[in-house]
Amino acid sequence: MRRNYPNRIAVMVGQRGRDCIVVLLGVYLFGLAINTHPELDIWFGGSELLRPERILVIPFVSYYLFHNVKLRVTRPVLLGGGFFAMMVLSAATNGIYPTGFFSLAIQYVYVFGLFILITSLQVSINDLRALLRLLVLVLSALAVVGIIQAVTLNAGFLGPDAVPFRFSTYYGYRRPYSLTAEPSYLAMFLTTGVAVLLPVVVSNRPILFSLQNQRYIFGLMLGGVIASGAMSGYITLVGFLVLAFPLMSWKYRQRTMLAAAGTGLIAVFAVVVISGINTSFSRMVSSRLSGLVVLLTEFRGISGSADLRLYRWLTAMEVWRENPLLGVGPGGYEPYVLIHHTTPLLDPQRLVSIDGVWLAVLSMTGVAGFGLYLAIFGSILRQGVAGLSVKRDSNLTDFCLIGVSLVLVQLIGWTFTFSVVDPFRWSMIAVGYLVVLHAASLSLENRDSVPPTPDA
Repeated sequence: MRRNYPNRIAVMVGQRGRDCIVVLLGVYLFGLAINTHPELDIWFGGSELLRPERILVIPFVSYYLFHNVKLRVTRPVLLGGGFFAMMVLSAATNGIYPTGFFSLAIQYVYVFGLFILITSLQVSINDLRALLRLLVLVLSALAVVGIIQAVTLNAGFLGPDAVPFRFSTYYGYRRPYSLTAEPSYLAMFLTTGVAVLLPVVVSNRPILFSLQNQRYIFGLMLGGVIASGAMSGYITLVGFLVLAFPLMSWKYRQRTMLAAAGTGLIAVFAVVVISGINTSFSRMVSSRLSGLVVLLTEFRGISGSADLRLYRWLTAMEVWRENPLLGVGPGGYEPYVLIHHTTPLLDPQRLVSIDGVWLAVLSMTGVAGFGLYLAIFGSILRQGVAGLSVKRDSNLTDFCLIGVSLVLVQLIGWTFTFSVVDPFRWSMIAVGYLVVLHAASLSLENRDSVPPTPDA
């Protein structure tokens, strides 16, 4: 009997290449997780030159260049290209501001190019499982470091000078930085970990780790978010849970209620433990919540960070109202505000940044660009939810929910993110969409992209 050695060798080579690219993507994701640590930035001439992810992305991109990997052109890719064209049109209409526009355009090409490369990967369920495991373990390390810092920084018998950790203080509570630049970044990373693990815990199946370890790691992530003391992280977490639980109850029914109860117990336990170490935590949370209520009911100036964020949002809305169709152009927001929106309340330079991507896109590109930007991510969620509505193998349903969950938490968190081109959020959305595409390809005809190569 003739043996088909060439085909067997081709399968082996293909599998090794696929394993290699998944490892390279995992290395890049690791770089993103430590990207904000100030000691890891490389500066030259007073300007930031390189960050970890900009170095670790080189082998990942190089693989594509040398192996001529076929790119997958999906609907979000087409919409993303349309949004870039709208950026150019808005800039040309308003007069291009060289420094701001070209810098933003280059960064957009970078993150959008990575989105295309990541979503073009031809992977198997085992590849996805390995990639998600690595992501969870890296984020778990950030959570462990952050919790240890929170405990030692706020222990009653230790003073702030007794430990070598970086922190910021709010209402007496010393917020840990972990390996990030500030507590809000720590919360951003860990809410992503919560999003990956929530469907896993609710399904009550050993998808990434054993059942027991999945619950432990989920509790660790949740405790890390709480210990961060970042209000943006709290709001992102609550918003995500409010939207995710109905979606999961649709697929898992009674198990979702049990997971909700378990999540609540973990949160209460974490709060009790942290408060037991130092009551400043409970004072900090209550003070910030009461301040948030006052802010939403009676705007009284710009005394705190929340007030300043709201003032920036109001300024962005006013800029958009004055330029509704095409906005003021990418790179044009800062000069426009400095000319047209001076205020005696504070230095106008403090208004030129917007603490939220959605309003930044709206004010810079108007309703035309904003509609395309929303459509990019709306098409991803639409495909993910459509995939969930089809009866399929439970394992694929679990992975599809992980993908939708991973995208959803980034979109909620983007409300508190400065940069339209934040590489972490774009990469996490790409990974989530890759999971959705793969799960959908095994049970549905992929309507907006070429069918992927079947798993070897």
